[in-house]
Amino acid sequence: MKRIAVFLLAAALLAGCANTTKNIGTDEARNIALVNAGVSDGEATHIEVALEKQAGEYYYDISFTANGYEYEYEVDGDSGDILRSKREAADGSPLPTPTVSDDTHHEPLPESPEAPEVTSAPDDGEAPAAPADTEPAEEPAPEDSTPVNTPVNAPASEPSQGRISAEEAKNAALKHAGYTAEEVYDLKAELDLERGVEVYDVSFDVEGYDFDYEINSTTGEILRSDKERDSDVPATKRTEQPAGTVTADAAKSTALKHAGYTVEEVYDLKAELDLEHGAEVYDVCFLVDGYEFDYEISASTGEILRSEKEPDSDAPKGKRNADATEYITSDEAFEKALAKAGLAKTDVYDAEAELDFEHGSAMYEVSFKSGGYEYEYKIDAVTGDILKSERERD
Repeated sequence: MKRIAVFLLAAALLAGCANTTKNIGTDEARNIALVNAGVSDGEATHIEVALEKQAGEYYYDISFTANGYEYEYEVDGDSGDILRSKREAADGSPLPTPTVSDDTHHEPLPESPEAPEVTSAPDDGEAPAAPADTEPAEEPAPEDSTPVNTPVNAPASEPSQGRISAEEAKNAALKHAGYTAEEVYDLKAELDLERGVEVYDVSFDVEGYDFDYEINSTTGEILRSDKERDSDVPATKRTEQPAGTVTADAAKSTALKHAGYTVEEVYDLKAELDLEHGAEVYDVCFLVDGYEFDYEISASTGEILRSEKEPDSDAPKGKRNADATEYITSDEAFEKALAKAGLAKTDVYDAEAELDFEHGSAMYEVSFKSGGYEYEYKIDAVTGDILKSERERD
């Protein structure tokens, strides 16, 4: 009798402890994930549900396979909110471009159709073999080549050879996630190669999450989507934040005034909008008098949040206006690199041309990809001479 009483007392204590902790349970967590994926309990196989703890918070780690897809979820153990969701075709096939659901509470994924056919990369022919010294043969630029008037860091804005544009890739990702370009932060699209297929890597931040997509650059199909909680991302949409009053030029002026220079005196002046702990800031940097200057400036108030000044052996020793030397433009440097490679502007992608300094000398670092190769050049910013060239398999 005493043993039964002790057992009942222990059960009551355990029940009381259980009641102090609010938890949705494994079955409810699994159902939330299945409903979000549009998968029935009978369709799902290899279901795994595990209760995990991170930073004092409990969440369920859920994975399963259904209709040729692999799903992964993280579900809040108390509220049932979906913290992270991921879906990939089990055989590497592309995901279909979805129709956004009106139900935004869990931001459901579209119902999984049968796995689509694999879309292979466009056949550009066999890439030429690289010479032993890794430097491509020099060929004259076409006489009727069009001058480079657009920024070379965004060559994919004009699609070639059936490629969709970077903007179209961004729009596909935004539509899948249920947002507009005006609502998200730090929206980017970069052209890349994955397993021999040319894809756009699209990423953006919004409402406390980091979104990442891989999108086929030929068909526009979503190959992979990922959503993860990020404590540095604002918890609201961009349009719900008060509009910043500080421009990039104003941030540059604030940094220059603090350092005691004018815009005509410094080299390599840049200002980029970034996020730090959920707040928008400008990262401003420049070179002058043998130093590198770095600033963080609030995009809403213009206040200097951080400033650094450190010696840099690559920085010019004097002020810019004390040097009468004029530099070629980034477009001219890009044209010289293309001529050296024997390629046209429409043949390349993922191109960049940046002014840099080495041991006080100005030069452009130019890079681009074409035909399965990556090209890199260093070009004298004064004379236009090619100081270094490399070509290697991408």
